[in-house]
Amino acid sequence: MNMAETKADFSGEGGEPRLSLVIPAFNEEKTVAEVVIVCLKTPEVGEIIVVNDGSQDKTKERLQVFRDKDKVKVVNLSKNRGKGYAVAQGIRAA
Repeated sequence: MNMAETKADFSGEGGEPRLSLVIPAFNEEKTVAEVVIVCLKTPEVGEIIVVNDGSQDKTKERLQVFRDKDKVKVVNLSKNRGKGYAVAQGIRAA
C-alpha cells in the first residue's frame, strides 16, 4: 500500500469528522466565554478543552458556565506555565 491509498480515520459517530480543540487561556476573562460559545456551534468539534493557565483575572469564573456541557472540559493550572505547557496539558486531557 502506498501513501495515496492510506487514509486516516478521524470520524466520530455517523462518519462525521470530530475535532478536539485545545484553547489555552491566560487572563482572557473578556473573550474566553465567547470563544467557547462559537466553538460549540461548530459541528465538526467533538470536544473543547480550555486550559486556564493560572489566570489572575476572572477567566476561571467565566468558564464555570460551561461545567455542565458534555463537550467542554476545563483544566485549571494553579500558576502560569506558558502557552506551550498549557497546550500540552490540554492534549493530555483530550
